[in-house]
Amino acid sequence: MHSPPWRLTSHKPTPKPAPVRRIFCRSYPVALDAQRLDLSGLLASDILPSMTPEAMSTKGAVLADPALRHAGLLALIELPNGRFAPAQYVVGTDNFYAITRYNWSSFYAMSVIELGQAVQSSMPIH
Repeated sequence: MHSPPWRLTSHKPTPKPAPVRRIFCRSYPVALDAQRLDLSGLLASDILPSMTPEAMSTKGAVLADPALRHAGLLALIELPNGRFAPAQYVVGTDNFYAITRYNWSSFYAMSVIELGQAVQSSMPIH
């Protein structure tokens, strides 16, 4: 006896999709306080967000208000500029880290972020 085609498929329940996180910020500007700076502590997790804004502040990161209000964990991202220029630093979020899963380069992630910001700023407001 043959089953009709619609009975050949499984009727397993479909898993619920993960909730969408509507945190679009990928990075924040940062300044470093030389008096309190624990650079090795700030860079210990590399690009993986693992510190609260408060923990970053105690290690010498000077964050602006939007970064201080960020609900998730953060990471200090070092962008070296070669021998003749000082490194640049930004604070990365989970979204910054997600971009680096495609290409592990912090420079790639910053390029994607800056390109996205440029495109967004050139779009007409609806």
